[in-house]
Amino acid sequence: MALAVPAVAATYFIGPDGVDGAGRGDDPRRPWRSLTEAQAKVRPGDTVYFLPGIHRVAATQMDRAALIPKSEPPVSWGYIHEFGKSGTADAPITYAAWTGGAKGEAARVIFDFSDVSPGTEAMRYRVVAFLVSGSHLVLRGFEVTGIQAPATTGYAFLNLGSDNRYEQLVMRQNKGIGFYLLGGSRNLVLNCDAFENYDDVSKKGSGGDTDGFGSHGGRGSVGNVFRGCRAWLNSDDGYDCISSWEPVVFENCWAFWNGFRTDFKRLADGNGFKMGGYGGRPADRCPNPAPRNQIIGCISAGNKANGFYSNHHLDGSTWLHNSAYKNGANYNMLNRLRDNVTEVDGFDHVLLNNLSFGARDLTRIDRARCTMGGNSFDPDFKGPLTEADFRSLDLRELMRPRQADGSLPEVDFLRPKPGGAGVDQGVPVEGRPFKGRAPDVGAFEQ
Repeated sequence: MALAVPAVAATYFIGPDGVDGAGRGDDPRRPWRSLTEAQAKVRPGDTVYFLPGIHRVAATQMDRAALIPKSEPPVSWGYIHEFGKSGTADAPITYAAWTGGAKGEAARVIFDFSDVSPGTEAMRYRVVAFLVSGSHLVLRGFEVTGIQAPATTGYAFLNLGSDNRYEQLVMRQNKGIGFYLLGGSRNLVLNCDAFENYDDVSKKGSGGDTDGFGSHGGRGSVGNVFRGCRAWLNSDDGYDCISSWEPVVFENCWAFWNGFRTDFKRLADGNGFKMGGYGGRPADRCPNPAPRNQIIGCISAGNKANGFYSNHHLDGSTWLHNSAYKNGANYNMLNRLRDNVTEVDGFDHVLLNNLSFGARDLTRIDRARCTMGGNSFDPDFKGPLTEADFRSLDLRELMRPRQADGSLPEVDFLRPKPGGAGVDQGVPVEGRPFKGRAPDVGAFEQ
């Protein structure tokens, strides 16, 4: 009986100065120029490396346009690149910055879409740099910049697949959203940055459609997680999960200065974390029950509007160990009744060990209908907090370079000083260790 021989995973290379064609792509000295070549070849377990440099995408690169059926009303999307092939759980397909340098470090790989602008006939298109319709994919270590938006905002990454991992990606200075999840389950967005994204066409030029990260999955889009990400100076919100049908987790993520241009001109909404709601959708087209989102260990600072915002959600969410500083309002728990019309003070929220400083602490909440404890805005908090309770209030620390493994930088910003008012005033939360007699209030232990 013949034995099955496992296939050997292949490695391919794409470079800024590569050449497409046969006999190339399998050696960093003979890279291809376009992703199209790699897409024709890849199989589960394969890796496609992007060589360092600026990969300028040609003006004629628009692959195709089609209607995304889940959009309401249907919108035409112009795809520049599509990752349509899927890996498997045991053999994902990886697209990553080349780590073949002397120290094994990835040099900067930048995809520049500045030259790609739909013509007159395509003015209605939303430009999508990378459509990810496949599943079991890993995208790691490269940057996306220069996306154009002649009529409405674009997207750096639009996810429709499942079990994908987005790691150490940078989405900067685009006229479009950094990362947008429209469907798919169990996707992880890890240690990614989205900043200075602003389209000057949506919402009368305010960039009101351009968030750093968005999670808007439909029914069945379960298990999606954002962890260790940063969003700053995006024209709309840092993180937005309006119209999501399933719970989303945001863990150890930072949002700051959203709703502002780089010169701090005021732009669109400017919420740090906009966690729910269904806009003007009829009540019978909203999920019942509404999903309970989780916001854990996050920082929201200096945003134009709310730091942490329930956004008219139809139920409560879980807010644990977050820190807010100098937002328009630090925590706004506004909900709606099941009719999705009547606004009410927030109910069924769980708020434990959250810190607020430098702005209005907490608005639009029905404390009697929420679970609360260990927050700096609770009546039994032994305070008040002062500037002397923190190691630093320099918000610029949040822009420091990431650590070598891609994790968030170590900062003193909003970290409590020993003996500060927020130390040992929290309540134990399952899965979160603490050092003293009790947890410290906020995202950091002293």
